[in-house]
Amino acid sequence: MSNKILNKLNTIAAKGYKFFIALVAIAFIFLSFIIAYIAKQKPQNLIHICLNNDAHESVGGMPTGCVGLSYADIAGTVGYERVYCVDKQQDLTKVLSDIKKKRNLTFIEIKVAMQSRADLGRPKETAEENKNNFMKYHGVGL
Repeated sequence: MSNKILNKLNTIAAKGYKFFIALVAIAFIFLSFIIAYIAKQKPQNLIHICLNNDAHESVGGMPTGCVGLSYADIAGTVGYERVYCVDKQQDLTKVLSDIKKKRNLTFIEIKVAMQSRADLGRPKETAEENKNNFMKYHGVGL
């Protein structure tokens, strides 16, 4: 994501929104019961972001069993009030601009390319440490 997009996310976060980012779409399937629970709660300050590359990149790029499935459609079906699926930066910029004016439970699926560094190793930090580092780096309150 570009700095411009991250700045928009920070602006939205400063207004009291919380972000839940699923970095791998398959995690969304494994934890799909959570989105139904979230939708039932209807938090008005949550923007749920799913970065979807349609692959298990950490194990060689094998396609997921869900290629072509719209996670945004699933989120809408279980009760998310606003759902979006984007694959272009300008579309994401427009969505981020639109949602900061509204306080609705929102789901954004961002289609991303499968790319990583050749020397990319396995994480050494815990998931909580990664979350805290991500939030600190982007200026989002803990």
